[in-house]
Amino acid sequence: MSMNNSRDVASSGSVAGKLPYKKFLLLLISVVLSIVVFYILPAGDGGLGSNARLLSSLFVLALLLWATEVVPISVTSLLIIALGPFIRVFPSINAAAVGFTSPVIFYIIASFILSVAFQKAGLSRRLALWLIGKFGTDSKTILLVFMSGCAVVASFMSNVPACAIWMALLIPILNRNNAVPGKSNFGKAAMIGIPIASLTGGIATPAGSSTNILALSLLREIDNIDITFVQWMAVGIPLAVIITVFSWFVLVKIFPPEIDSIGDVETFKQEAVSLGAWSRKEITTVILIAVMITLWILSSWIKQINVTIVAIFGICVMFLPGINLIEWKDAKQGIGWDSVLIVGSVTSLGLAATKNGLSEWIVNTMLGGVVHMPLFPALLAICFFTIVLHLPLPVIPTIISAFVPAMVILAVDSGVNPAVYALAVALASHCAFLLPLDAVPLVTYSKGYYRMFDMFIPGSIISIAWAVVNAAVVYFISPLVGLS
Repeated sequence: MSMNNSRDVASSGSVAGKLPYKKFLLLLISVVLSIVVFYILPAGDGGLGSNARLLSSLFVLALLLWATEVVPISVTSLLIIALGPFIRVFPSINAAAVGFTSPVIFYIIASFILSVAFQKAGLSRRLALWLIGKFGTDSKTILLVFMSGCAVVASFMSNVPACAIWMALLIPILNRNNAVPGKSNFGKAAMIGIPIASLTGGIATPAGSSTNILALSLLREIDNIDITFVQWMAVGIPLAVIITVFSWFVLVKIFPPEIDSIGDVETFKQEAVSLGAWSRKEITTVILIAVMITLWILSSWIKQINVTIVAIFGICVMFLPGINLIEWKDAKQGIGWDSVLIVGSVTSLGLAATKNGLSEWIVNTMLGGVVHMPLFPALLAICFFTIVLHLPLPVIPTIISAFVPAMVILAVDSGVNPAVYALAVALASHCAFLLPLDAVPLVTYSKGYYRMFDMFIPGSIISIAWAVVNAAVVYFISPLVGLS
């Protein structure tokens, strides 16, 4: 949730004077609330130790500062690393920064560079024009096609850049059809649909999101548990397909497009022809992505192949002499450093929450009854719990870091394979569209085509469906792929 940009107030001395005061007030409130959390959490027998309550306060402070953007998101992430050792949540700065040594950090960087190469090669525009030429210009159909295309792209690159790519492809179409921001139903459906598709596509494979890699990494670090690429796909793809189609259906029912067609299909076909033959860069990029996906799949059987290592090698190849798909100056500008720093800091916080018992206490308090439930109702409760968490915890990596480790403990107590509960949480954590608070929906929310609560009704319907389908696919498919 972004603060108003301060550039427009520079010309007014009175307004400019209020903005620092407002930010200072928000900062003060954030600090006070984080301190209050320390004192209201139970201590002693059945409660939390001093270190766990301090960590809770640090979590709350981080979330409030990220949500209000009193200081830049990246600065908050760095501040958390410095505050942790200072208040003795971490024994040293080395322990506080351990999250930045995680393979997830390198995967995120590689994923952003891959998305830059995809755009620079011109593949995104060519793909969009091909889809329109293939499926026509009916507004409802094209929304489904674009959502499906976005989901496919998001299955092998980070969902934030995937969302940005497809939003950029849709905006000229919205402008061409005079879709007024805030008034156009087609604009609302499209700008809500694209981040939903990006998030659902991101669960299809482990490579679809850095948070997937984070969940897998945590499982290995905590209990030496491995979920292979193919095992994840067996559960993730059905869920992604069902939710993408259902989301489209809900959106066109709640926001029926005011236009029947987005234009003359021949015009779009002519634009596609004007692109000419495939360039060397386009062909090379497609081949490289295909090789990376193939290796990711093979990693299920060849343990020496690691998802992050494949991603790093893949982007390094892009810079080799004779290939030169992108320039480093373009690559470094395309890296979402906010995402890198957030994931690094919350990984450290999540590991600390596991060590001092905070994660276990939260899960036992909220989901203690799951231990006595049959598997399917337990999975349903876990999925709903994870989805609702997005209202107070709008940052997906935070949910993964705090609760995947605790799910391992809960699963052991329940006599269930820890991978099953952890996978349910990892998949459900992507259902982040009750309100546009997560980084992915914020990409399109900033364009003004829909208001914050425009997302709530369709988002609630889709979230309920997500929880049910999520629990069902994990319950029925996990045993078939050796995760029971």
